Amino acid sequence: DMLSLQYVTPVDDPEFLVDNFLAFARQAVAAGRPFFAQISFHNNHIPYIAHPSFRAMYPEYDMNHQDYYGGLSAVDAQVGRIRSALREMGVANNTLLALTSDNGPEVNAGDHGCSLFVNPGDNGGRTGRKRALTEGGIRLPGIVEYPRSE
Repeated sequence: DMLSLQYVTPVDDPEFLVDNFLAFARQAVAAGRPFFAQISFHNNHIPYIAHPSFRAMYPEYDMNHQDYYGGLSAVDAQVGRIRSALREMGVANNTLLALTSDNGPEVNAGDHGCSLFVNPGDNGGRTGRKRALTEGGIRLPGIVEYPRSE
């Protein structure tokens, strides 16, 4: 399992990204400064390789699917860390948090004779995938959290 992690760089690791964000945010909050941050999680971009602890959450799937779903779960865990930390720092009620994807699921590498990284991403039955200007390539999920004005 650890052999596959040799291809993972620190910026592929959502925990590394959030650790750095939290250090930055805590410094800004301590100084009483507003802050802006954009965190671009790379987990479910090829090559998607999940940490073994997240891969293990999906034992019923093959390793490709375990990596893909494990990567999604790792991002979910780190978004949870961000939300918790904003509350702990006392700034959650004054912070806009947006989470979105950048495009539809990747084109299946398996469609091009490559058996690695056959993308299990689901476009909900829409036509097209990443790089397509059709619904399956451009429609994406988004969540915005901002406190209600009192």
